[in-house]
Amino acid sequence: MKKLLAVLGVLLISTVSAQVTPPIRPATLNGLSDVSISSVSNGQVITYNATSGEWENGAVPSSFTNLTVTGTATINTLKIDGAAVGNIQLNNNYLSNDGDDEGISIDNSGNVTMSANVTAPKLIGGTTTTSDLFLQTTSGAGTTGADMHFLTGNNGATEAMTILNSGNVGIGTTDPGAELEVGTLSSDTPGLSGVKISRSSDPTLAFMLRLSAIGKNFNIDRQDDSDVWTSALTINRTSGNVGIGTTTPTSKLHLPLENDATTPTISFGDGDSGFYESADDVLGFALGGSERFVMTSSIFGGGVGSSANVMNEAASSTNPVFTFQGDNDTGLGLGDADAVSLIAGGKEGMRITEATTITTTLIDSVGYDAIDTITYDETTTTANWSTTNVATMTFGAGNIGTFAFTDPTVVGQTVKLKLIQDGTGSRTVTAWDADIQWSGGGTAPTLSTAAASEDWVTCIFTNTGAGERYDCSASLDFQ
Repeated sequence: MKKLLAVLGVLLISTVSAQVTPPIRPATLNGLSDVSISSVSNGQVITYNATSGEWENGAVPSSFTNLTVTGTATINTLKIDGAAVGNIQLNNNYLSNDGDDEGISIDNSGNVTMSANVTAPKLIGGTTTTSDLFLQTTSGAGTTGADMHFLTGNNGATEAMTILNSGNVGIGTTDPGAELEVGTLSSDTPGLSGVKISRSSDPTLAFMLRLSAIGKNFNIDRQDDSDVWTSALTINRTSGNVGIGTTTPTSKLHLPLENDATTPTISFGDGDSGFYESADDVLGFALGGSERFVMTSSIFGGGVGSSANVMNEAASSTNPVFTFQGDNDTGLGLGDADAVSLIAGGKEGMRITEATTITTTLIDSVGYDAIDTITYDETTTTANWSTTNVATMTFGAGNIGTFAFTDPTVVGQTVKLKLIQDGTGSRTVTAWDADIQWSGGGTAPTLSTAAASEDWVTCIFTNTGAGERYDCSASLDFQ
């Protein structure tokens, strides 16, 4: 069908691009043959009816087989429809709002260029099951600054993700320094802010990677079955210390105190054997859910009564280092080089040497067995019984004014004093300690007078209602 359009006073013939200017006003048409015009109204067009062979007036057609627009024209609504796919040919021109070179341009290869923002709810790569979607920053060589930005928030005010020209991806940061960098808000509250990893079918089964606000430490938080977040692991950014169950690790590996013998901090096998801190500065060793050994700064020993201990001390003939729990002054000590001492109550009872020599010492039931040497003093000579119960004294060049006894250990302690005359002999003790009572209520003995002679004085310390007392007897001229 031929079409003749009257648009803005210009007649357009659809099959040709020539323009015809009407010789009359729009309401009257003369000079054409085969014309059937009637009931003319404003806005009508004239079309040729091939069936009647006449030109007729009528409304603007709602569709055209082909439409070529040249010059300047206004079309309120343009709809492309039909059995075949309708096309608009732009010929490398722009589809724009105001006719300028801006908006949408399509070249002969079908490439689309948009010179301004594009608003679309969805971008689809294709219709097949293997269709790809490519996002490309530039058709040029690309260099620093040719980055891809993903904006969200109030009119795009928040840059949610950035892909640099280098390929580095940043989430929450616009300048990622690694292949993937996630910038999060720092927080000291577990589970509040960070990178959350959860199960898609149950988001409450989750862990979170977080930076703390104080110290910027790295934390791994966990969410328990009650939806409560706690810090499971902390790495101190400055020291590198790692804490499990604590957010303030003070050592390279810091573990919590909340365990016991049934759930040791470091466990093996089925979980009831391992190590834990049973008390402050006390390390417990658990086997089968029970404490078997303990270690302190001074002792390593069994966890039950009367078990063996190893002492972290210097061994001697009176200080054992292999002892028993609750009795740390009884056990094995070191009498000398290559000599083992058997010690009871802090007193050496037997010594075994490298040459298999066995030496025994008679140990009093109370007090000490060590033999002490008392220094002679002409005015006052004193025997101190706090560290010994056997003492010897050799007279000097004269007598002793007073012989005093001090510091007995316990009631019932037996003390023995050997008095040795010097090379002259006949030395005496003018007065004995006031707490000494001689056997049978008698007086002090008269010492042997021969040069180098030996006398023994044996006393038992008692404490009666009247006060302290030594009950003494003498064995004279003991050879």
